[in-house]
Amino acid sequence: MKQFTLLVLATSLWCGVATEQPRTQKFTEHFEQPQQYVRYEIPIAERYTSAVVSVNGVEVASQVDNIPGVGRVVAFEWDAVEGENTIRVRCGKGAQKEYPRKVWAQMYYKNKDKSLRKIDFVEEGADTMYNRLHHHGPAFENSEVAYRLYFDKKQTVDIYGKRHQGLEIARTMWYPTDEHLAEGAGDDVLRVSGTVGVGTLKGWDEKKGKATHIDKFSRRVARIIADGPVRTVVEMSVEGWNYCGDTLSLQSVYTLWGSSRECSVRHTLGGNWEGKTFCTGVQKKFRDREPYITDRAIAVWAEDFPQNDTIKYKKERVGLVVWPADGEVDGCERVEDKDNYLCLMKPNSKGEICYSFSYVWLREEFEEWSKEAFFRYVDLFKAKEVRSK
Repeated sequence: MKQFTLLVLATSLWCGVATEQPRTQKFTEHFEQPQQYVRYEIPIAERYTSAVVSVNGVEVASQVDNIPGVGRVVAFEWDAVEGENTIRVRCGKGAQKEYPRKVWAQMYYKNKDKSLRKIDFVEEGADTMYNRLHHHGPAFENSEVAYRLYFDKKQTVDIYGKRHQGLEIARTMWYPTDEHLAEGAGDDVLRVSGTVGVGTLKGWDEKKGKATHIDKFSRRVARIIADGPVRTVVEMSVEGWNYCGDTLSLQSVYTLWGSSRECSVRHTLGGNWEGKTFCTGVQKKFRDREPYITDRAIAVWAEDFPQNDTIKYKKERVGLVVWPADGEVDGCERVEDKDNYLCLMKPNSKGEICYSFSYVWLREEFEEWSKEAFFRYVDLFKAKEVRSK
């Protein structure tokens, strides 16, 4: 995966940035060679709720999102041909056109009668909702991977392995039955416990040399911002985080596009965050593991039982990886504690910490994995740029 520099050959007409301007934006991009999955976020006015996007005269799937820190945008990805590519975005005020779904997001509240109610927002002022939410928080997927976020002090990122490509957690609800497994469904393939799992942001206790949870706070929020068809965006936020003697806020926005297994996250801190250190990484709490730590990534190739029941469930082999600077040299200090391989990170000048993370599962039938193939994948990754006009 490579980043590509685009040459803008035409001036864009913004979609309703000012009321006197037309709601259609048309521009041309030039590529030296064909490129797959070029990603765009086109800013639009708040009054627009839908859009139709075409590239070289062919309509492509799109969605309208309202992203924290970004605003209302039209999101889409497309395959560029060599030479000039003409993109046309027309905004509207009606319902967004439906397209084949490439992603899915879900969060369910457990009713008193044990039925489930699908929700897209939940909040709490103490650690009370973890067991009231099915699969303990929001979950989201594309055809290759699925992630869930624990709605508690750990806020751990957990994973679900897929044997076959496709969207399935709405059917298996993260916990497949024997019938689902017999039909070829995937499963929860990692036991994260109190670790970072893969890509969880944690506090860092320098004196004790270990990652810390968000265990003192005043309010926690989980929200599904977008669930397709092109990408899913999920937010986890905390207010009143008592950290290193100060009160901070933390907003974490996770984005998973339909075309790749990597998840990107932007953490934005508020309060007196200057000079403070945080950490992320991958867990090392496995019976068998081989770390792979470079100046661009922190990863582990590992095997363990995913459940306490070691009779019904066999050991699973996974590869976990975090790219602290989205595949570039990051300069972060590598450390480890009892449960995790970590890199220490400080917010940028905007109070942000951004990175990407991913995983592979040995039993995927649509992709062949070995330790060598996984380490090669870790080395070659560079995040795709999300472009804007």
